[in-house]
Order: sequence, then C-alpha cells, then structure tokens
Amino acid sequence: ISAEWQSKQREQKDAAASEDSNGVAVKAKKSELDSCPRMLGRRMIFNHHIRSPYKRKCIQQWAKDLRLGGMSKIGFPGCIVVEGDERDVTDYVNMVSKLNWRYMAVRGDEQIPIPPGKELDDLRKLPIEFHEYGKDEFNAVAERCREAGLEDLFLTCMQIYGGRQEASAKRKSHKGVSG
Repeated sequence: ISAEWQSKQREQKDAAASEDSNGVAVKAKKSELDSCPRMLGRRMIFNHHIRSPYKRKCIQQWAKDLRLGGMSKIGFPGCIVVEGDERDVTDYVNMVSKLNWRYMAVRGDEQIPIPPGKELDDLRKLPIEFHEYGKDEFNAVAERCREAGLEDLFLTCMQIYGGRQEASAKRKSHKGVSG
C-alpha cells in the first residue's frame, strides 16, 4: 500500500509540475502575443462544397468561440468569410483546414493594424455574429459583402481580380456572347 501511495503521490506531483510549466509557457506566450501589435484580420475561404452537418456546426461554433464575425455559404461551391483579431482568424483557418476538405483555399485575406486609441471592434465591418446562408444564396453573400465594404475581398475569392470595375466589365462582355 505504501509503495502504491508513493507512486500516486509522485504522479500527482509530476502532473502538477507539468501543469505549472505549461501554465508558465502559456503565460509567456500570452505575454509575447500581448507585446505584438494587434491587427484586425479577415479571410475569405473558398471550398469545393460545404454539406456535412458536422463541418457546418464546427464552422459556426469555432467562429463564435473566437469572437469572429462572418458568414458561410453552404452547398457547391462553399465559402466562409471571417473577421476578428488576426491571431484568432489564423487559428480559425487552421482549425477549419483540418476538417478534411475535397478542396479548400484562402483566396482573400486582409490584415489591418489597429491604430493607437482605437479598438479592434472599431475597425470591424461585420457584426460579431456568424450567419449561414443556404445553398442557393450566393447572391446574398455577395450583397452582404458589398454592404459591408468587402466586395473586393469577395471578388478576389471568386477569382475576379481588379475589383468592381473589372467585375462589371466581365459581366458586360459575357452578355455580348451568344451561345
């Protein structure tokens, strides 16, 4: 009994020491991150499709947990737009990328330094909520991005480079083509 008790005591001490060293490491990392200038980050993620209920739940829950604003469009193709603290946006993209996608690519990103006297929330263009659009609502996502001043980011995700003027010119040139 005595040897067993001593063994358990050693295990508990080792676990406590490990927790203490991890706590110190976490505090050191947090201190290091706090000394870095804060940035607002945005990402536009393109997916072959978003259908899995599990993935959809993760996409929404992780955004909420990280205090990110944004939206997703399910179906084919899928897209995800997120905005928040750059570190959290980076973590979010890393987590989402591990969900085993047929195809996923970050096709648009922005990092905006937070000027002195301003808060991260002052620079947000999207509310701190996450909305899921249906499979036939791509136009609604485009409109929401346009309203928020994120149209160029959205167009970049759709691989339409050069902003609104080029998108307008492409639409006009396609109207003249008969087939």
